[in-house]
Amino acid sequence: MIKKILPLPSIKRRLILCYVLSACFITLAAVLSVHMSLMHFTRRLNSDFIKDGFRTVFNILDNSSDKTKMLSNLELTVIKEPLLRGQYRYFVRILDEQGRRLLQSPTMEYIASASVFPKPYTDDYFSEPKAIVSNDNRHYFLMSSYYFHHGQRWLIQIALDSTLSAGCTSSYFRFVWMFLGIVIAFVVLIGFYVTQTGLKPLERLNHSLDDLSVSQLETRLVLADWPLELQPIATGLNAMLDRINSSSSQLKHFSSDLAHELRTPLNSMICQVEVCLNKEREKDEYRDVLDSLLEEFQKTSKMVDDMLFIARANDINYQLSYQPLELAKLLTGLKDYLQLLADEKQIRLEVRGHASLQANAALLKRALSNLISNSIRYSANNTLISVEVSEQDAMVCITVADQGIGIALADIPHIFERFYRVEASRTQATGGTGIGLAIVKSIVDLHHGRIEVDSAPGVGTRMRVLLPKRQ
Repeated sequence: MIKKILPLPSIKRRLILCYVLSACFITLAAVLSVHMSLMHFTRRLNSDFIKDGFRTVFNILDNSSDKTKMLSNLELTVIKEPLLRGQYRYFVRILDEQGRRLLQSPTMEYIASASVFPKPYTDDYFSEPKAIVSNDNRHYFLMSSYYFHHGQRWLIQIALDSTLSAGCTSSYFRFVWMFLGIVIAFVVLIGFYVTQTGLKPLERLNHSLDDLSVSQLETRLVLADWPLELQPIATGLNAMLDRINSSSSQLKHFSSDLAHELRTPLNSMICQVEVCLNKEREKDEYRDVLDSLLEEFQKTSKMVDDMLFIARANDINYQLSYQPLELAKLLTGLKDYLQLLADEKQIRLEVRGHASLQANAALLKRALSNLISNSIRYSANNTLISVEVSEQDAMVCITVADQGIGIALADIPHIFERFYRVEASRTQATGGTGIGLAIVKSIVDLHHGRIEVDSAPGVGTRMRVLLPKRQ
C-alpha cells in the first residue's frame, strides 16, 4: 500500500515525505481545529451581543405606556445615544404585522433589506444568526425576533457590525497560514537532517560491505558498533559470511583434491604410454598397456560420474520419485550382490529386522551399497558385518556395524566431505576415491534424513542412517 502511495526508489525520500506529510497533517489539523473554535467563539459572541440588544429593545418597549412614547424612547436609547457616543455597533428595524416600518436606524436600508433577515423559528425564539457582507465590504450579523404589543406582533430586526472581529479573524488566519508555510519549510529541513542522520549507520554498513573481498571473508561485523535495529541485519550478514567462507574453503579444497585425484591417473597413463613408445614391443605388451589404460580410464570416468551425481544432488531443484519399499527385501538383495566381495576376506554379512518406507529405490540401494562395501573394504579378515533395520516413531533406522580399523574422533566430522581421506595411503591401497561417503550423505539429504557415526580406532565403526517413513 505504501509503495502505491509513495512510489519512490529511495528510503530517504520516503522517510522525508512521510515525516513531512505527517507533520503537515498534524499542524493543519491543529490549525483547522483552532479555526473552527475561533469561528464558533466569534459567532457565539456576536450572537450574545445581538441578544443583549434584543433584551434592551424589549425592556424599553415593556416599560413604555403607549406606542408613540415606546418608539420615541427606543429611538433615543438605541439609535441616537450610541451614535452620539461613537458606539454605533448595531442597527435596529421594527416592522408591524403588515410589514410597515415603525422604526429604523440610519443606514439600515443600505445594510440589508427586511427580506434578507432570517425569520424567527417561532414566536418565542430568536432566529439563527446570519452573516453577510455589505456592498462597502463591511461584515454584519443579522438576527430577528417577534415582539407582541397589545395583540399585535411586531418583527424586530437587528444587524450587528462585526467588521472589526472579522478583520481580526482574517488577520489572524493570514498569520497562521504564513506561519504554517514557515513550519512546513522547517519540517522539511528537520526531516532531511533527521533522516540523513538516522540512515548514516546504513551507509557505514554499505561501506563496510564494499571493503569486503574474497581475501577478507574472515572479517566480521562487530555487533556493538551498530544500533539495535541493525544488529539483526549484521548478525544475518555475519552468518552469510560464515556460509560463504565455508563454501569458499570447501571449493578451494575440492578444487585442489580434484586436481590431485585427476593428476595421479593421468600421470600414470602418460608414464605407461611413454614407456610403451620407448621401443618396439610385442603385440601382447601393447595389449597389456591398453588394458591398464582402459582400467585407469574407467576409474576416472567413474569418479567424474560420481562428482556429477553429487553436483546434481546438491541442486535445490533436484526432484526425486518415491515409492514404497521393503527394506528387508532390498538389503537381502544387496547381501547376495556383495557376498562375493565379502568372501574374499572371509567376512560374514548378516541382515536383521524389517521395515517399510517411501524412498527412491535406486538411490537408497546405492547409498546402502556404498556403506556396506566401505565396511567390507576396511574390515579385517574373518569378521562380522551386521545390517540391522528398526523403526523409531516416524523414522526408519538402518544400522551398519563392522569390526574394522575404525575412525579417529577428529576425522569423523570430515568423512562425508568429498575426497577426504583419513589416511591417503590406506585409501589408495583399498582402491577408494574418497567420494563414496559423500554420495551416501547426498542421498540421505535428498531423503530428508541424517547419518550418525560412532567409531573407535581398532574397535570398529557403527553408522546409523535415519530416514522418514513418509516423504
